[in-house]
Amino acid sequence: MIFISNKNKRRLAFIALTAIIALMAAGCSNTIGNPALQTNAAPEKSPYPVSIQDETFDSAPQTCASLSPAITEIMFDMGYGDKITGRSDYDEYPEQILSLPSVGSPANPDINAIKMLSPELLITQSPIAATDVIALEASGTRVLYIPVPSTYTELCEVYYKLAMIFSGKIEAPDVISSALTSLDSAMTEASKAEINERFVCVLSEDMLTAGRDTLISDMLTVFGQNIASAGFDTPIEEITSAAPTVIFIAKGIDPENLPDEFKETDAFKSGKIIEIDYSLFERPTARLETVIRELTEKLSADPQQ
Repeated sequence: MIFISNKNKRRLAFIALTAIIALMAAGCSNTIGNPALQTNAAPEKSPYPVSIQDETFDSAPQTCASLSPAITEIMFDMGYGDKITGRSDYDEYPEQILSLPSVGSPANPDINAIKMLSPELLITQSPIAATDVIALEASGTRVLYIPVPSTYTELCEVYYKLAMIFSGKIEAPDVISSALTSLDSAMTEASKAEINERFVCVLSEDMLTAGRDTLISDMLTVFGQNIASAGFDTPIEEITSAAPTVIFIAKGIDPENLPDEFKETDAFKSGKIIEIDYSLFERPTARLETVIRELTEKLSADPQQ
């Protein structure tokens, strides 16, 4: 998602789902582009082939292994859970995934275990060594690397890619609409609330902060402006000098353990220290709807109540 000004942020923040669905309806078989350029395209008569990144799929894979907990959850959410034959060591949601064999972690995939399962497709959100990719593809398993999203639009694109791969061009719009409408609605409602805070996201008691180039920052910008810089280590002096009006803290952090400098900010003095479930941003899926709705309610509440 590209942000310009606070006003335009709210205007542009929620085009992702509509644009993606319009793009697919226009018959584009590649990754996200400008749907306005596709309006005169002839409708597709066949669901395949589809091209995602550098891969072309002539049909939907029947078996898939996932090295990403987020990808696994999204697959189940979109109705493709029966395709998954192998999961990562960190998969835990939905619960039934635990009955499947593990194929390692995103950073350390178990190549032999993957070969034993022999899925048609392996999806990862961490790059795999080129030699391992070659070995897997030689054994009949295609490897698709889908980067971890750093914006709301990129999160929508993850859904788009999976819908195109497993449902094809004709059914994909309905699948993605069903999967993402609630989250997009939550984002739209947050935008309409016209909340304009100066915020910082504190992710750990040793002051790990979410910079402007992160997914959590991009999505929470609907509530105002992230005063942290890029990365995860904005200096405390930079944060306090920007006078945050809200401090978001990851669940489990005790506000009293924040640096003394924070206790002089307007946010701390007014009690606007709001806990968020950061784990949902680490493994982003449509369940982020709950975070957005909770924050909209809290930030829209009458301060006199």
